[in-house]
Amino acid sequence: MGESHSEHKRIGGKIKKRLDKSQQEHERNHAGKHLQQQLERQAKRIQKAERERPTLMAQTVYLGMVGLLFVLPVIAGAYLGLWLDSQQTMDYSISWTISLIFVGVFVGVMNVYLFFKKA
Repeated sequence: MGESHSEHKRIGGKIKKRLDKSQQEHERNHAGKHLQQQLERQAKRIQKAERERPTLMAQTVYLGMVGLLFVLPVIAGAYLGLWLDSQQTMDYSISWTISLIFVGVFVGVMNVYLFFKKA
């Protein structure tokens, strides 16, 4: 009886080792499949980015629009300030012009910030 108990232990140990090896192989295969799926997704993302790369014309239009979003409020502020200064009875004044140029710069910066935040 003593031998049969030790033999059962020995056989149980072998079975446990085989199960552990089988489980480890399963985990390695699962990790390998997961890694392969990640690589395939990244490759597809790279291919899509290459296909959808903006052209030189699209980039030029984009930068031109950003420039206009900034410059137009500054120019509008300068002209409005000049007109207001010309309406005053003093001989020479630029207080409205300078003030509204600064307001235009602030509005232009906010325009560009909101544009980039949206995009």
